[in-house]
Amino acid sequence: MSRTFYNSMAQAVETRSPGPDATHDIIAFTVHNPSNNTVFQSQPYLVTHGSRWVDPNGATDSQGHSVAGTITIYDPLGQVIAVRDPIQGSSSEPGTNCPNLSGTWTSCTTYGLGSPSGDSQTYSYVATTDANNHMTVTFSDALGGIGIP
Repeated sequence: MSRTFYNSMAQAVETRSPGPDATHDIIAFTVHNPSNNTVFQSQPYLVTHGSRWVDPNGATDSQGHSVAGTITIYDPLGQVIAVRDPIQGSSSEPGTNCPNLSGTWTSCTTYGLGSPSGDSQTYSYVATTDANNHMTVTFSDALGGIGIP
């Protein structure tokens, strides 16, 4: 039987499921910021069997290893500006630098106003750079229509 634990905002913060044997469980947890955005989503990890909530601060698996997961950073408007997943920094995902953040990240997103080359109109834009430094920029007009992808 799986158990789900909730915070005071009725958000699921931890799920404890049966493990591969009777002495272990599998836990996955989510940490939210004060704006109710998900800031950390753990990978499922193995723990000793039990029924209680496990505090994510300093959580370790059954072997004593730190728990891996995905980190998401938001700007003051609640827009995602950076994501770091568990394999970031590996040879297959070297990472990218994000403005105003230290370290490397899986993806970085910036928001602003600008004009695409050859167009005199001003659009809002979203520019996302992935861990391999590939960039996607999408321009939108004031009504939310896509300008130039």
